[in-house]
Amino acid sequence: MVAAPIDIAQAATATTATLLKWQKSMEERATFRQKWINRAGRFKPHAIC
Repeated sequence: MVAAPIDIAQAATATTATLLKWQKSMEERATFRQKWINRAGRFKPHAIC
């Protein structure tokens, strides 16, 4: 079976949309993680001397 150009275009569009969603998800995770790291950094316990 040979894929019609429209099938190839639809598959490419779906793949691109999936990749963009994945990228956005990863960026949101990185932002969330960075916020927690920054928050934790502000409340570091001081060393007891």
